[in-house]
Amino acid sequence: MKNFMEKFKNQLIHLREEKKLTGPEVAFKAKIPYRTYNNYENGTFPPLERIIAIIHVLDITFDDLFQPFLPSETEEIQGIIRRFRSLYKNSQMRSDIIRALTFLEFEHQLQRESPRGEGRAEEGK
Repeated sequence: MKNFMEKFKNQLIHLREEKKLTGPEVAFKAKIPYRTYNNYENGTFPPLERIIAIIHVLDITFDDLFQPFLPSETEEIQGIIRRFRSLYKNSQMRSDIIRALTFLEFEHQLQRESPRGEGRAEEGK
């Protein structure tokens, strides 16, 4: 878990710096309190809605943020992805849904593996 969080925060910082933005600028544009955003860059894992806001501000994709260290997809999520691929003809919408589902499965795995409350203590700030 610590290895993942280290990679996540480093990737978040790297992508922000690549876009030549400061932490306060990202926080403001994503409508997140700076203290909360700063916690994400220091190892607190954000909830999905905050990740989506950050991704939009940085103009990146889920893949840009998570692909370097995501575990392989489970059979269950692969089945869901196959069903969505057959339902949605719009490739961008389909791609966004697939990324969100993959992320949700990954977040669920993290919650199962981590001790109760780890990575969520700073969420309410």
